[in-house]
Amino acid sequence: MSTRVLPLELEQTIFELAALDSPSRIPVLLLVAWRVHHWLEPLLYRTILIAGGLSRTTVYPHLPFHALRASINGKDARYRKLAMHARSLFIPHYISLADREVLCKAFPHLMNLYTTNNETLHATVPHLKQLHAPPRVLQLHSPTVATNFASLTHLHLFVGNEEVPWSAGLTLQSNWAALQRLPSLSHLALRKDPGESARAAVLQSCTALQVLLIICGIWNTNMAPQSPWLEDPRLVFLVTPKDHNGPEMWQRDALSGFVDDWWEKAEEWVNKRKNGTVSVEKYMMSLTEE
Repeated sequence: MSTRVLPLELEQTIFELAALDSPSRIPVLLLVAWRVHHWLEPLLYRTILIAGGLSRTTVYPHLPFHALRASINGKDARYRKLAMHARSLFIPHYISLADREVLCKAFPHLMNLYTTNNETLHATVPHLKQLHAPPRVLQLHSPTVATNFASLTHLHLFVGNEEVPWSAGLTLQSNWAALQRLPSLSHLALRKDPGESARAAVLQSCTALQVLLIICGIWNTNMAPQSPWLEDPRLVFLVTPKDHNGPEMWQRDALSGFVDDWWEKAEEWVNKRKNGTVSVEKYMMSLTEE
């Protein structure tokens, strides 16, 4: 039996900060004492990473899909805890469309989803605020898109790799403008630049948009895009380190308060451009920028 030497509230705060700083160590921290187990177990189930298809850096513990599916089917104790606490879900490329629908329906409080399956998401996820996915997942011209994604504020769209052009219905200016049908959308990130006409269509049509973040793997100043929209303070270009691929950025972002929160960094940069702290012409930023 452990002996407490700190006030209970302070002890809880210390353990929670330690868990958030290194989520992969939560299973070990659960063994310290029953009260610590009680405090930290919800954090263990808050973010679900299905094993496979991840970057080499795993910020969170992850589950084999067969074990997770068995828990869902059997509605066992682990599933009940996941259903209660899960807020973020990472679905790797090998998960079928049907299984993705099952997973999304299984976690009623889901707020943050990463999926590489390039097919329409049919499951209703009423509390979803962040979506990281290929464009076709949204079906922007569907009559139900506004209700299916009513709570969506942060959207990160990507295609297969840097060599693949933007496709799946978002190649025409009118289709980019259809993003305005997402009623709560405030932050949009695009993994690689879709071009001037697409950027202009988004900025012009999505008047409530606070941040348009273009994520680039490399940047060559000789290739700087020329456009009057570059002076729109909402537009930010971000060059990420090589190890910050999509899955890793999602894991870091899912960890509340992580220092490299790219949404927060982009928002701060937009505000600096608006208030004149940096020149409105400075649309490039990095994760290490102060």
